[in-house]
Amino acid sequence: MPWERLVEISFDYDVASGDTLYVHVWGLDGTFDGDGDYFLNIETQNGTLGDDTAHPTGNDDGVVAYSLKDGLSGAALVASGPQALVALTGNGTYTNTIIIPALGISG
Repeated sequence: MPWERLVEISFDYDVASGDTLYVHVWGLDGTFDGDGDYFLNIETQNGTLGDDTAHPTGNDDGVVAYSLKDGLSGAALVASGPQALVALTGNGTYTNTIIIPALGISG
């Protein structure tokens, strides 16, 4: 499979006792319109990271965000709940290869 269709992730982590590290990996398609809108809400909790490209109050900035967990975007992404690729506790090494075509992302 061509290299450009893969996202390879590997890192060491050490999470304090009682904490959780949520890992999010997103793909963006489109062109930012440059008017200062944001595309993700990072103030959510428990593995959720809000997709504000589909937000009803006008934060659409010409970009579609896709979760590289499952390829969801827009309303389906918002409805699906937590989008963390993984939730890590303790310590170790996290390694993952995301195969983009397997996610069914168009564009």
